[in-house]
Amino acid sequence: MHNIEQFLSEFHEKDAKLVFDFFIVFSRFEYSLKRSGFVISPRGHAEPDWGKFIKSVENQFNYCLSQKTDLLEAAKYIENAPPKQQIVAGNELEWKDTSFNSRFSFAKNLSFFIRIIRNNLFHGGKFPGRFEKDVARDHQLLTNALIILNCWIELNPDVCTNFMSKIHE
Repeated sequence: MHNIEQFLSEFHEKDAKLVFDFFIVFSRFEYSLKRSGFVISPRGHAEPDWGKFIKSVENQFNYCLSQKTDLLEAAKYIENAPPKQQIVAGNELEWKDTSFNSRFSFAKNLSFFIRIIRNNLFHGGKFPGRFEKDVARDHQLLTNALIILNCWIELNPDVCTNFMSKIHE
């Protein structure tokens, strides 16, 4: 077994806390979505229904964007500097630029990008790494994604209650 202590030592303390916070908030958010009825079950597996949730809070979110400067700045950062998506080209891992899709709402686009941020982090493409030359940008993406996720949690009372509840399973 590889030494997890060595892996974790590559993080700066501030980055380690940010990554830990993102892991917890993202996973609890998806748990809360499912517990609150925002769930789909392809092939019998429970998965969060991000689309249904975003539709349910979209108007409130748009209002919050006009009222909360930090939220608007977080959303605009992700819009203007979206995460790259890891792809396979030939037999090599590469990073592909992403951009907002004009066919989707602002909130729906943000939800896609927050999941890309999650995938990049959870599946080992980011933090800490040998690849990323702009770690400050990764830090900003995680920080801003957390601001948006925390807003979305507060916009739905059931999601908020389930987020704060104890896990009994």
